[in-house]
Amino acid sequence: MFSDLCDGRRLLELLEGLAGHELVELVNIGAADIVDGNHKLILGLIWSIILHWQVKDVMKDVMADLQQTNSEKILLSWVRQNTRQYPQVNVVNFSSSWNDGLAFNALIHSHRPELFDWSVVEKKPSAIDRLEHAFSKAEQHLGIERLLDPEDVAVPHPDKKSVIMYVTSLFQVLPQSISMEAIQEVEMLPRAAVANVARVTTEEHYQIQTQQRFSQQVRHTTHTYPC
Repeated sequence: MFSDLCDGRRLLELLEGLAGHELVELVNIGAADIVDGNHKLILGLIWSIILHWQVKDVMKDVMADLQQTNSEKILLSWVRQNTRQYPQVNVVNFSSSWNDGLAFNALIHSHRPELFDWSVVEKKPSAIDRLEHAFSKAEQHLGIERLLDPEDVAVPHPDKKSVIMYVTSLFQVLPQSISMEAIQEVEMLPRAAVANVARVTTEEHYQIQTQQRFSQQVRHTTHTYPC
């Protein structure tokens, strides 16, 4: 028994049986990788945990109603549906489509137009200014912590996972209506547009900081129950 439990996998299977559902699936990472401090694999594991427990949990009701299983597709459909009235905004992925700051601002403005004048935002001189504006408004009026820094998003290909985490936070506090037409529109997009394009990622320490801040926000918004 002791040798069977040494890598933690059998113990996880036991916990899944007791919990009545699958826990986070471990892909291409083992106990030795964690012990050895493999940065790339550990970051992947952290993302899997966030995706499993937060992103999909936030979206589970909408996904069930629409009979969809791809949370990223649902999130992209929601974004496109709520930004289509802004000619300057065309979101086709969760990386390069966000680097000029307009998509974040449009998403907020489409639901809360009283917060700011769109024409003022689109005339701001730089992407940094537009991103700072969006993150400030989201923090002040929607209660969303600054999980992203403007300087890390205003690059050719921002980190996709970090953008998804932030947009999920917006999804959590804004109206979540999504039409089947919006989903079909995403399905018709060229595959290359929505694929995980080759990109210049941010530094690993920034990813760790972003995920830590996101995890802290999750803990602050999660109800705790006494034993």
